[in-house]
Amino acid sequence: MSRSRLSDLICATTFVLALPALSLMGCQIQNVQASAGAKPLPMPAAGKDEVVVKLQPSSLKREGVLRIGKGWFGMPTFDRKDEVLVSGRIKVDGENFEIGIPNVGPYLLTTEEDEYRNTSMRVSIDADNNGELPDHESWFSSNPFRIGDRMFTVRAVDPGGTWMTLAKSDVPLAGVILGRRCPDFELWSTSGKKLTLSDYKGKYLLLDVWSMT
Repeated sequence: MSRSRLSDLICATTFVLALPALSLMGCQIQNVQASAGAKPLPMPAAGKDEVVVKLQPSSLKREGVLRIGKGWFGMPTFDRKDEVLVSGRIKVDGENFEIGIPNVGPYLLTTEEDEYRNTSMRVSIDADNNGELPDHESWFSSNPFRIGDRMFTVRAVDPGGTWMTLAKSDVPLAGVILGRRCPDFELWSTSGKKLTLSDYKGKYLLLDVWSMT
């Protein structure tokens, strides 16, 4: 084997071995092909239990996903840029929320079978209406997500990014939002007793989470 081929093989092996480690560190890794210039489709009428949100260019931004490429001599390159969003308003139980998605697709509503990452589109909800979108206000569109005190799913997104259709979901309330009602949950005590959050209604409750195994 020539020296150049051996060098390429070592670099490629290093890159492949590094990917699981980066995933375990919580990095979202995506190889995204932008669909800039996609022709917008006409806005559809909302069906039963659906909401069609009109999206427009906005000043909203959020931290983008980590993208890994291949640079000189096969060495990996890392890039994370802010994402510019298109946004719209949705009214839920009398409250208005701003919702945003990337201004450029593709808008993937399903994810690959991968234990360490979700490749579907991220939807950001400005839950506290402060004009900022930290990571904890982003949700993956492959799963039901929370707006206010209701759950929704993404049914369709315009390839041109001018509208999105949300459907009300009947799954139990999930997702923790600062300042809002905590979803009910259950756990087992060390003595084998089943406990639920509703058991402590009207009482103070301190949760000390030290393990997620």
